[in-house]
This record gives sequence, C-alpha cells and structure tokens, in this order.
Amino acid sequence: MSGWVRGPKNNKLVRSKPHPKLKPDPKPQLELKVQEMAQGKSLSDIFYPPEVSLPSCFTIPNLGLNVTFKLRPHYSQTLPKFASLENAYLFFREFEEVCSMMHFPNISIDVVRMKLIPFVLKDSGKCWVHGLAANYVTSWNDFVTLFLRKYFPNAKIVKIRNEINQSMQLDRESFFKYFGRFKNLLVQCPHHGLD
Repeated sequence: MSGWVRGPKNNKLVRSKPHPKLKPDPKPQLELKVQEMAQGKSLSDIFYPPEVSLPSCFTIPNLGLNVTFKLRPHYSQTLPKFASLENAYLFFREFEEVCSMMHFPNISIDVVRMKLIPFVLKDSGKCWVHGLAANYVTSWNDFVTLFLRKYFPNAKIVKIRNEINQSMQLDRESFFKYFGRFKNLLVQCPHHGLD
C-alpha cells in the first residue's frame, strides 16, 4: 500500500512506493494513470501547477522589424477605464479621442487601439475579453461590434429610444434644462434614428 513521505532532497511530500510484500489492489486504468503522473511530484506541484498564460483574443498584424510599440506611462494614465457600469458608447468615444492624440510612427490607429484596450478594461470587461477564443478578434471594428453587443444590448437601446420618444418638458422645468436632458439622451444612444 502506498502513502506519502517527506522527500530526502527537498523535504516535500512525495508518494512512497508500495511495500514489496503487500499485494497491490486492482485499480481502474484511470486511477493508475493519475498515479503514474503524480509519482515523483509533490502535492504542491500537483495542486498548484505553474501559471499558464492564455493567448490573446486579438490578432494584431505584424508591425515589421523596425517598428516598435512603446507605451509611455503618461499615456496609460490618460486612458479611460471601463468597469461595465459606464455607458459603452461614451467610453468608446473618449477612448478613441485619447488614442487619436497619441502618436506612434508607422503604426495604424486601429492597431494602437487593439494594443491599448486590454489596459482599460476592468472587472467583468477584463474577464469577458480573457474568455474570448484565441485570435478571435481580427480588427478594431470586430471588437467594437462584439463589445457593444455585450455591454449595450438591444433592451438598453429600446429603453433609451422610448425615453427619447416620450421626452416631455416637466412642470416648472425651464426649456434650457429640458433641452439639456433631451440632448443627454441623444448622446447616450447615438443610433437613435432621429434627425
């Protein structure tokens, strides 16, 4: 019968070999394979495997040998953060404005956006991006479409369109305040369909 003992070299727990006089119990094939894989490994190695980094969901074109992408610290501080509570359209508008101010020679603006977007997503946005399949996103427009479907669903669009269509000036509300509220609704849903 096998058990666990401290290894002589590193003092880690390792599986001991069965006693030669004892007859081993017949075990299923899967259990034998698990034992073979675990033999010589410590519990720490088995339960805490080395960190595995998943490939990115972005397919970024090759920039060439002479082109390098260096992100300066003050750039990352100016980028807006998205934590799923913000309006997705307003976030993209601000993100694209900040990216357009950055200058990276010989690199297209879409490549810059695709390289920077992982730094601005937080919480569920970051988890969602990491959950996408490797090399799934091939262009900036693909990412924007996927992102808006996730964080600006049709129900939200319908709700804001209804608020726009049913917008009325309240009692004792100045026209200036009403019109500001109305314009805010239009900004929240840029494809409202009104002229």
